[in-house]
Amino acid sequence: MKKKKVIIIIGAVLLAGAGLFAINAANTGATATTPVAVEYVARDTIVNTVTARGEVALLNTEMVFSNAMAEVEYVYIERNDIVNEGDVLMRFTERSLERLDNRVREAELALRSAEINLADSRLPAGDTTIESQRLAVVQTEQDITNLETTIYTQRRDLERLRTRIADQQRTYDDNRALFALGAVSRDVLDNLDRSIRDMTDELENFENSLARNEMSLDSLRANLSHRESVYAETRNRTGTREVQNVIAQRQVSVEQAQLRLRDAQRERDVFSMEIIAPMSGTVSMLAVTRGETILADRPIVEISDVDNFVIRLDVNERNAAGLRLGQDVEITGAVLGRGSVYGEITRIGSIAEQRQTANGLERVMPIEVTVRPCELAEVLRPGFSLDGRITLEVRENIVVVPILSTLRDRDGNTFVFVVRDDYTLETRIIELGLYADMMVEAVAGIMEGELIVQQPNLNMYDGMLINPLNMADVE
Repeated sequence: MKKKKVIIIIGAVLLAGAGLFAINAANTGATATTPVAVEYVARDTIVNTVTARGEVALLNTEMVFSNAMAEVEYVYIERNDIVNEGDVLMRFTERSLERLDNRVREAELALRSAEINLADSRLPAGDTTIESQRLAVVQTEQDITNLETTIYTQRRDLERLRTRIADQQRTYDDNRALFALGAVSRDVLDNLDRSIRDMTDELENFENSLARNEMSLDSLRANLSHRESVYAETRNRTGTREVQNVIAQRQVSVEQAQLRLRDAQRERDVFSMEIIAPMSGTVSMLAVTRGETILADRPIVEISDVDNFVIRLDVNERNAAGLRLGQDVEITGAVLGRGSVYGEITRIGSIAEQRQTANGLERVMPIEVTVRPCELAEVLRPGFSLDGRITLEVRENIVVVPILSTLRDRDGNTFVFVVRDDYTLETRIIELGLYADMMVEAVAGIMEGELIVQQPNLNMYDGMLINPLNMADVE
């Protein structure tokens, strides 16, 4: 309450002073002045920082895989267990090894079958085989001839039946007219109608039979082409292009069978009945249970060195150009309470990535920060969310001005209002450098010790007379 009273009193005094100054100026004929807060240009240190979000990530982890499909007999570990390099993590059943042996045997048999087929395609055919193939061709040709004759007869009979149906329909139409005149009886009409329906059913049966025979004829012709090819191959087992293609295809089958056999043998040879820990650490992931059959190349255990971690942060792409190895980083987060831990950038990603943030999808540059050992850092655990403040650049003993003291003109130039000795304003264009918080580096255009307006506005102008309100405070 006392502070508020002091501020009110000081404000009243300043306003009263400004009023008296204005009255005196009016009484003496001087130009009225505007009360304005001012300050001297000074040197200071500017620290340029950016913030980024991230989490604690493990530095050393190793995934454990099974190199074959196998059934788990025992699991000796649980999640969060501490293991040493070389410890047995789990064991597979004997059936798993038997299954691999069977795969090898099946691959051996498949290779043998492919080799037999290849050898058979290269053997010359005997006279009996050749004659058998020739007779098959002759028989198929005869079947085609017989079926073509049948189809020809069916098509002829079909046309005759259609003609009979048309004639009967005309007779029916004529008798229906006579029936209307009473010249014929209802029985005559009914008999004609029944005859038409019977012939229509017969026509449908004829058409279906013809369609089936035509399909059979197409099949026989295709079969004839195949039998002729087989007959030609039989007569000259290695001379025709078709036979050469068959030999080439069977050679490919042999090579494929050889590859499958080698894969099966390699999988059996490298298979181990036990999974061994590749490093010492904590079981951070366990994705298998006893009795489960796991697939090859599926991650089943993850072992992590939880005592060695890094902070992974995502820096917005706008600030990525200023990142350097070794830059200082202040780490804060809910787990740290009001405290902070410190570290430095030890890795900068080589490829930008896309992340979902509170502002939508953003392009970020991932970095890693190594935390300096301290008591507070011991509470950090993998997965904790953290914030990082990265020091991009530090400039000491440089000329700075408040950001709020700068304005821009229509040409895009940055300027400040410098207060001359007679309390008139001078518009001074300046060149800015590094920004940090509410201060900015003045690279050129103004010097240390010059007096400037703290928060100018666009109503001010070059040559304007002002009344510095706080000269006693800035001197």
